[in-house]
Amino acid sequence: MNRKMRLEPEAAVMKLLTEVLPDIEFKESHASPDPESTDFQITMNDWEYLVEVKYFSMIRIQELIGSLSASILRTKRLAKNISAMPLVLGYAPRIGSKAVERVEEFMSLNADDVSWGLLDQAGRVRLHFPAQGLDVDRRSIKGAEKAEPERSRQVQLFSDLNRWLLKILLLRDAPAGMWGGPRELVDTPTLLGRVGNVSVAKAHRFFNAFEDRNYLRRTAEGIRVVRKELLMNAWMTEEIHHQKAEMPARFLFEPTDNPLERLTRLPDQRFAISGFEACRLHGVLHTVSPGLTIHVEDDFSAFLEHWDLEECTHRDANVVLTRQRYPESVFRGTVMFQNLPVVDLLQAALDVRPLKSRGLEQAEFIIHHVFKWSDEP
Repeated sequence: MNRKMRLEPEAAVMKLLTEVLPDIEFKESHASPDPESTDFQITMNDWEYLVEVKYFSMIRIQELIGSLSASILRTKRLAKNISAMPLVLGYAPRIGSKAVERVEEFMSLNADDVSWGLLDQAGRVRLHFPAQGLDVDRRSIKGAEKAEPERSRQVQLFSDLNRWLLKILLLRDAPAGMWGGPRELVDTPTLLGRVGNVSVAKAHRFFNAFEDRNYLRRTAEGIRVVRKELLMNAWMTEEIHHQKAEMPARFLFEPTDNPLERLTRLPDQRFAISGFEACRLHGVLHTVSPGLTIHVEDDFSAFLEHWDLEECTHRDANVVLTRQRYPESVFRGTVMFQNLPVVDLLQAALDVRPLKSRGLEQAEFIIHHVFKWSDEP
């Protein structure tokens, strides 16, 4: 299909994206030399994506998956060159539920870090952005062109309060000392809101979003998290792409073999020891700790002054301060060690997962061997 013949479906794809993603912005891209691919870039929620759309006159599932596979490899390479994220899309006259399910399964198993979507002429839109924890699933618009679209589901799954509510459900039976949050049995979203100190409306939106994706189930024993491995894979994938502000720092005065001795509480300032050091304090360190990392809530300057620190290179650092985008889920469930706040053990696993220093090994040790979570209900 030459460029001129592609203009009409390209415009249709952009129109569908605009309908379900109101904050999207488009711009042309010249990142790909492939004349048979449609490339443009989008900006959404401060994320940059390089988009490649594959067009199909009819859907054959194996052909669809094969074409998207090639598109994934190409788009990942090209997106990296322009510091963007890859987004691969398939567009056809009609895309059925079976095709959507097969692509969902394929992407989950083989490319769970890549954003993807399927769209058709009838108005069906299925989009998944793992780095943002964002899902959109709109069924086809039936009837005339002016018919009102059915309700779109656009949810940032791993928002701050969603993370907090998930932890309440996941960590109720965690070993003593590994979770400082509520441990009440929760059997309704309303009660979950009260236990988690969030609005009832927020708790119901959370429950609906995760129940729709078959991660939550109502039982006689209360609300249960199911498919835990798949849930954690999705959460860990989001964490890999989560950008944290950080500052390496060193002590101004004489060095110390135990940096924890230098840390004291600050009035009205939340912080928590995180990462590999948190794993060590929890007694589950499975590798060598590369150093001390501390999550702080507010500006770094107050902590630099209080702890007599100065900014430096990573090589010379005694401590790395990080500022979290998700403070409630990080700080509400902390536990105390040596009179210092430490993140809960699940947060420690999330913290180390993106790190190259055997972070994946440590995170999987916590998930599989400490919590013993699996896909068994």
